[in-house]
Amino acid sequence: MGAMVDMAMQAGDSPVALKEIAQRQEISHSYLEQIFMQLRAAGFVRSVRGAGGGFVPRRSPSDIRMAEIAAVFEGPIDLIGCASDAGRYKEISVLCGTTDLGRSG
Repeated sequence: MGAMVDMAMQAGDSPVALKEIAQRQEISHSYLEQIFMQLRAAGFVRSVRGAGGGFVPRRSPSDIRMAEIAAVFEGPIDLIGCASDAGRYKEISVLCGTTDLGRSG
């Protein structure tokens, strides 16, 4: 996520080279390439080829939420995981420490 923030801060109207991000963030260039390929596939960035190429955000950085980026790599964030699976909810409700949070009395 730090690399995405770095790119957003540097980009403006110009693409940012992964080599530059890798140096600033002290991340392996090849690892960063893998990350940005996933971000591109998810629609967060677009690549610009050629001299002066790199990556630019597809949306305004202020419109991108960290949870959206995390979901690319970790899947959707589910704050109450055991309550989201309606089909199995009754089976696992005893094991879920969050089931009583919304109940009064």
